[in-house]
Amino acid sequence: MKKKHVAGILALFMGILGVHRYYLGQRLLGAFYTFAFFISLIITIEEGVPAVMFPAILGFIDSILFFVMPKEDFDERYNKKKLKRKARTRTTSTERKFSHQKQTDTRPVDNRKKTSELQTLKKEAIELFRDYEFEEAVDLFEEASQLAPNDPSIHFNLACCYSMIEEAELSYNHLQKAVENGFDATNKIHSHTALAYLRTHPEFEQFVQNGFKVVKALPTPQESLLDTKPEEESPEKEKPTVEISEEDDLLTQIAKLGDLLEQGVLTQEEFAIQKQKLLENL
Repeated sequence: MKKKHVAGILALFMGILGVHRYYLGQRLLGAFYTFAFFISLIITIEEGVPAVMFPAILGFIDSILFFVMPKEDFDERYNKKKLKRKARTRTTSTERKFSHQKQTDTRPVDNRKKTSELQTLKKEAIELFRDYEFEEAVDLFEEASQLAPNDPSIHFNLACCYSMIEEAELSYNHLQKAVENGFDATNKIHSHTALAYLRTHPEFEQFVQNGFKVVKALPTPQESLLDTKPEEESPEKEKPTVEISEEDDLLTQIAKLGDLLEQGVLTQEEFAIQKQKLLENL
């Protein structure tokens, strides 16, 4: 899908060369802008007349028009073909799901219709790929893979699409499926431009050496319980004590013994013995 703001920026900064027209697929008009630029440049150099401002002004006007143009009008004018293609694809997908729900187990599958639909999906996906619409191409190739899950060409094309959007893991997985299902043109894996992103990864050589199979990473080793050192037991907290001074009076000393009893320092029996000693010392 062509973007309105991208066209506006290209027109603003490179409109003098007609780059925005090439972006919008208007190659003939873009060639006119480029030709007009070089002609006006020659006139400017030879005659000293600022004729080169003419294509610059055209590009500036185009940029303003793109920026103020509603998105719906822009899509209607420049994305009409792709919008129709997407609508047709959605309709086809909906019809296929609906017919699949109504289909009984005894009803034979129309292989000819399925093959025709598969070829249509693949053709449209390849067109999207060539238009650099990689995510949209992925959607169509994924639909095609549901119709023909063992088609090696679909998996190879999916690997190329995922590589272009830098989804390395998905790309590796589909390359593996392509080879497993009979894709024998392995030289394309080493030379195809769309897979250049994968070939920059250090895992690529290992993937090839492993017979075009993804090597699953080993789980992180867990710490052995035998190697784990038991935690040192913290020393028991010292029990709080209350010093009993001989200078204290009898009631104070007995009260302090009661505190020791409550704190668990003295047992009931020890409390009774200590209390008896205090009474004997009177």
